[in-house]
Amino acid sequence: MRRLSTKEAQILGVLLFILVLALVALFGPDKPSESVNEEKIPGMETKEIYPIDLNKADAKTLELLPNIGPSKAKSIIDYRDSQGGFNSVDELLNVNGIGQATLDKIKEFVVVSGGSEINRRGEDTEKLDLNTASLEELVTLPGIGEIKAKNIIEYRNSHGGFRNIEELKEVSGIGDMTFSKLEELVSVETETEPLKTVSTKNSLINVNQANTEELQRLPGIGPVLADRIIQYREMHGFFKGLSELKAVKGIGDTTLEKIREMVEF
Repeated sequence: MRRLSTKEAQILGVLLFILVLALVALFGPDKPSESVNEEKIPGMETKEIYPIDLNKADAKTLELLPNIGPSKAKSIIDYRDSQGGFNSVDELLNVNGIGQATLDKIKEFVVVSGGSEINRRGEDTEKLDLNTASLEELVTLPGIGEIKAKNIIEYRNSHGGFRNIEELKEVSGIGDMTFSKLEELVSVETETEPLKTVSTKNSLINVNQANTEELQRLPGIGPVLADRIIQYREMHGFFKGLSELKAVKGIGDTTLEKIREMVEF
């Protein structure tokens, strides 16, 4: 076989180079703009999904956000339900498992819609009477979801109503932070019905022996608290004094003051 001359080898090299360029142009990667799109978050091609409303989205929709899996999506929904909704996107930092790095990744893809229309009462709205408000009305308060609304109603029923708005702090799940959001939006205007009382010292109720019906004769003690007192007594033994009743969920200082002169141990 004849060896190629230097000139022929050069020509052949050029032809091979041209052939490679042609093959790359024909079968190579797509346009740069299309490869960039492949790096976008799942679901980005469905443009109508974004932005995602934190106050309305379900778990599956939230999982479309970068760095948000099933666990964090559930945490977002749990926080939303417990607080009555989000006031701002930055409030995501209060959600368990979401830090600044995650917030920075998802901030441009989410919104908080509704303002005062979603579980919020404005300052110009008539104050809610804690002694007459329904569950549907209570959940319009900031920081109050269905669970806390039910706790408010249960406390109201078992204690014969609220005497002042500060009593909200004795409701399970309501602390100083939540109370600060509510104090300008609620009131206690409706007079509560007189509570059942024990008339004489001779009829003191022995907390360690009384049954459910007898305990309910005490002011502020309804069926729920009466049952809790008995359950606590059965699990831990007899109460040693008045202060130990505070270990029963739902009984605070206000209730103890009401029954102080009406019980014995």
